[in-house]
Amino acid sequence: MRGKIFGFVSTALPVACLLFGGCGAQEDQQVNDTLVESGTKQSVEESGTGVTGAAEVLIAPDSTIERLMQGSVVSVDLDGDGNQEVLTVSSESSAEEPSFIGGEDLPEIQVSDQVFTGQYLYELGCYGENPDWESWYLFDIDVNDSYKEIGLYFDGPSGDPQTYLFRFAEGQLINLGSFYICPYSYFDEKIQITVPGDGTITGVGRVDLVETNFATRMWKLKEADEPDAYLEEVPLEVYELAQYDRTMGIGVITTRQEIAVYADKSLDAAGVSISEGTEVAFLRFHVSAWGEDAWPEEGWMELTWGDGQTGYFFWSGYGEDGVTTPDGSFLAEDLFMNLSHAG
Repeated sequence: MRGKIFGFVSTALPVACLLFGGCGAQEDQQVNDTLVESGTKQSVEESGTGVTGAAEVLIAPDSTIERLMQGSVVSVDLDGDGNQEVLTVSSESSAEEPSFIGGEDLPEIQVSDQVFTGQYLYELGCYGENPDWESWYLFDIDVNDSYKEIGLYFDGPSGDPQTYLFRFAEGQLINLGSFYICPYSYFDEKIQITVPGDGTITGVGRVDLVETNFATRMWKLKEADEPDAYLEEVPLEVYELAQYDRTMGIGVITTRQEIAVYADKSLDAAGVSISEGTEVAFLRFHVSAWGEDAWPEEGWMELTWGDGQTGYFFWSGYGEDGVTTPDGSFLAEDLFMNLSHAG
């Protein structure tokens, strides 16, 4: 195990120094002019940003995820070489001609004497929209590899959460990919994903299974100890669906007519009747087959109603015969009212 997140956050460093370059680079800081590429990855000297001394606030040494305010500065060994990099993320780009993506400028990442502008992140494949201008994240996704990861959250064009992960390795910034969850709950004011340090990230994200809902999803860092590691979603056999109060939104799911469901996950199982107008809740989705990108293509939806009765129907997509019951195959909307579908 090499180096967990262990560093210091600057709360005393003037934000204006970080955003507008008023402080300049320290005398003992090396500037590598050879790092300039296409005007998007700059040296501190060229960008005028500069990182200076910081008040030392300890970050928990065993932490696998930290939420930090934009403009704060962290000293941390990002690549496991035993040397502390000075890291900050700023909402103000120092590029001469900042690139606007979806109407929003991408943040800028500075690692010691290197500045990776929003345009540079875009060239790396970061296409996020509506960035979180308030905070960023420092991860140790796999405590057994040599690296830490930098996370940038985007709210997407219409509330479509996406968190991009980057790694600093061999003097370069590498895009590891993204996961589709916001790491932080602004309602509960706490981290809402699980990062156990074994290379995985787990949380509740949007899914489209019979309707648009939310379920537990998992991503894993593949080839974690290689500089060019990548994030990949883990296909799950069962997706636990989030249960929430629907009365304040689209409404509780109810049966549009009397329907029959299976008593077990088998087309040969006995049928169980549910009366018209009965309130039901979808509990979990049991996957039978995966499609592209390891996403469920078909499987059994488990639902509950009444005093805890449960049953199943087979779902194979949003088509006219996507829902199979003992009475035949139907469009889901022909059987259920108040299904949610994101636009």
